[in-house]
Amino acid sequence: MNNQVRWLLAAVALAAASLCHAGGSVAFEDVERLMRAQPATHQWLVSTLELPETADAAIRFGHHFRHLGGARIGPYTFRAKVKGTIPPVELEVTVCTGADFYDQAGQRVSTALEKTAVRVQEKLTAVLVRDVREDGAATVCPTD
Repeated sequence: MNNQVRWLLAAVALAAASLCHAGGSVAFEDVERLMRAQPATHQWLVSTLELPETADAAIRFGHHFRHLGGARIGPYTFRAKVKGTIPPVELEVTVCTGADFYDQAGQRVSTALEKTAVRVQEKLTAVLVRDVREDGAATVCPTD
């Protein structure tokens, strides 16, 4: 991916985030569908962790997005316990995503801010795991 495209994606994400409300919870099956794009990572998570029923989405589109109002997109964060550990060890998992926006004709919209966007399609970009026992800053998804 060239630098111009990376810069455009970062700008779109930043602009979209500035026009969105705080996220909210989503069904874990929605997040798991994204994680299946990386089968080895998904298999490790499923076999190693007790996964929750919900996850927290970072972004919720406000109602000024006529067609997307209320929709949620990642990154998604959830806490999971490591299977078989006593005492239980809890990890924070962040599922990073990229998003493409489409109009009614199915054409990709150049920016999330356009009111013509009627559908958003996410793709998995990274999965970050952090031990919650460690003090430190919250995880931040890579922009590349």
